[in-house]
Amino acid sequence: MKKLLLIFSLMASIFTAPTTAGDLLTKDLKVKLISIEENTGNILVQFHPRHSINGLACTDDYWASLSKNSLVHQEMLSVLLTAYASQKPMNITVSDDPQSTFCKLKRIILK
Repeated sequence: MKKLLLIFSLMASIFTAPTTAGDLLTKDLKVKLISIEENTGNILVQFHPRHSINGLACTDDYWASLSKNSLVHQEMLSVLLTAYASQKPMNITVSDDPQSTFCKLKRIILK
């Protein structure tokens, strides 16, 4: 139980962190597609309607990428799967990823 509370506490602090200058926030999205890249293990997500990429270089068909190496990979994946199953709206923040053409998924706010 303590471990679960610690995870939720960590998730709350991460998902409410302020955005930086290169980040874009898009509101009221639902998860449309979830995919896993075999060669990297990264999770790719498409949202409906499409998230904002204005001013970003990450234009690869509006996929947002959750890195397998992210410190909160499991927690964010859990939130994404919950949002997909329930079709609850969420706000997300994405940014450019210098190592990929996909936008980097940095923040999820499940409503």
